[in-house]
Amino acid sequence: MASLIPQLIPVFLQQTEGVSTELERMLTEQQWRGIELKAHSLKGSSGQMLLLELKQVAAEVEQLAKRLNQQGSAASAEDLLNIKQAVHNFQQVLEASREVLRTAL
Repeated sequence: MASLIPQLIPVFLQQTEGVSTELERMLTEQQWRGIELKAHSLKGSSGQMLLLELKQVAAEVEQLAKRLNQQGSAASAEDLLNIKQAVHNFQQVLEASREVLRTAL
C-alpha cells in the first residue's frame, strides 16, 4: 500500500482542494449532515494516505456533526462551540497535510 501513496498524492490534493472553504460555509450554514459526510469521506482517504492525525480529527468532526444533526435545533451552545473548534482544527491539520504532500511531489 505504501508504494501506491506517491501515485495517490496528486489525486488527494485535487480532491481536497477547496475543502476548508466548503467546511467553513457548511459550518456557517449549520449543515451538520454535509460536514459529517465530508469528514467521513476525508477520514477514509486520509487513512489511505497514512495521514493519521488528519484521520483522527476527521473522525472527531464526523462524530460531532452526527450528534448535532441528530439533535437538530436542540443543540447546546457548548456543542456548537465544540464543532466550530473541531472544524477549525480539522482545517489546520488538512492544510498542513496538503503542504507536506505538495513538498513530497
